[in-house]
Amino acid sequence: HGHVDAAFLAGLACYNGEGVERNYAEAAEWFTKAAEKGHRGAQNSLGRCYSEGQGVPKSHKQALRWYQAGANRGEPDAQSNLGVVLMRGLGTHKDPEAALQWFRRAAEAGHKLAQQAVVKAEAQSMEAGNEKKEQEVKGQGREEKDAPTTEPEMRPLSDEM
Repeated sequence: HGHVDAAFLAGLACYNGEGVERNYAEAAEWFTKAAEKGHRGAQNSLGRCYSEGQGVPKSHKQALRWYQAGANRGEPDAQSNLGVVLMRGLGTHKDPEAALQWFRRAAEAGHKLAQQAVVKAEAQSMEAGNEKKEQEVKGQGREEKDAPTTEPEMRPLSDEM
């Protein structure tokens, strides 16, 4: 397990330019080595590389793949990033319900941006519900608008493992 952690840390050093010159391609190589061995932080970081096209060709499908891998292993950053991807429909169809579930999992682990996303989504859901009730009371037969969605920014790479 130590080699996997070392590969992840080497990737972070290359990505952030800490002690070495910033090199996204080399960072992605290190993240790939650790991610393929199941390192959840590396899986999230590799997803970020694919999402941004940093060191690898930009690919929302590959970003989705690696965010899912990290999220399924309990990485809060990956869970939050997966929520963003699902909310926006990047590399997949939009799925606000699944996005909110992933935001909730990350929020329960203390992820601040995910906590904000949950609060915002729940407030918007309540507003949409109140608007619908008001329309029903007024007897207006207009079609229901899609509930607004929250789109938090992806969290920067974490130094946590």
